Amino acid sequence: MSNMMALAYRLFRILQYVRLTKRPGLLRVLSRHPRLNLTLLEQSGPQEIRIKGTNVTVNRPDREFFLQGLDCVEKLLKQAGAKFEETQEGVLLRVQGVVLRLENWEELFIAAEVFAEGIYNIQVGRPFVLIDVGMNVGTTSLYFSNRPACEAVYGFEPFPKTLAKGRVNLSLNPSLAPKITVTPEGLAATASTAELDYVDEFRGSVGIHGLASYVDRSRLAGKLEKVRVKFASCVEAVSGIAEAHPGTSLICKVDCEGAEYEILQALAASGVLSRICCFMIEWHVKGAADLERLLAQNGFSFLSLSPNAPTHSMLYAWRESPPNPYGL
Repeated sequence: MSNMMALAYRLFRILQYVRLTKRPGLLRVLSRHPRLNLTLLEQSGPQEIRIKGTNVTVNRPDREFFLQGLDCVEKLLKQAGAKFEETQEGVLLRVQGVVLRLENWEELFIAAEVFAEGIYNIQVGRPFVLIDVGMNVGTTSLYFSNRPACEAVYGFEPFPKTLAKGRVNLSLNPSLAPKITVTPEGLAATASTAELDYVDEFRGSVGIHGLASYVDRSRLAGKLEKVRVKFASCVEAVSGIAEAHPGTSLICKVDCEGAEYEILQALAASGVLSRICCFMIEWHVKGAADLERLLAQNGFSFLSLSPNAPTHSMLYAWRESPPNPYGL
């Protein structure tokens, strides 16, 4: 019965999408994606569907993620003034002075979070340094490096393939890249090495515990691989950055798929937590309560979004009266 319902729903979608094209092959592709906003698409040739006003074809197998994330495309176009362009190097996203090469749905989703939804849109009225824990492909590092008040960015990314893609994005931004220092390691409570599960399609969902538990592994046949990665001591890394920038505010973005708990605990136990004036944390699986408690005990106020979410959400924290010379 459920298969019949799924087929009926797909046929219904095809009837909706004939307003855009009557080509059977194109309709088959479109029908795999519910609730498409057809005003964002146009048929540009006998066998091509493009993002309207661009040269980006979305019905190719390696471009179909744009249909999956068409809501993200819409946010970037309408809220962030973005432009999409097909080039010999791939599809480039140009947005707010930053250029990114997009290769999968996750990268498109993160770009929409950062540039359209503004999940890291904090405003600092004086010079600051960003510590990007879980740099991924460099989206957030580039977003902050484009701000005049940002003196430097320190990005930490342990997975080699993810880091290689991040370096490609840095190379597309030659005026911004010099601000960014990249370390090919993650951060953890103590320095270590580990062999972890990795899937290139889900670069943003791997961390110190490997692939996030909320990723559907049934879709990953043949894609899962084991990767050996390094982690540096978070206390040593943050202390070194603070010493290199005396008197400058340190802001820390943390999106490292589960390591955030041990990182904050280690920073607090060592006293180094007091050197950071602001945190932007995406927590994972274990909830926000332990992080909220630790931050409050160390003089931080916080804004916790969806603290009871089942898998992840955002936590923002800042100190009202930080000790000099490291605070706002």
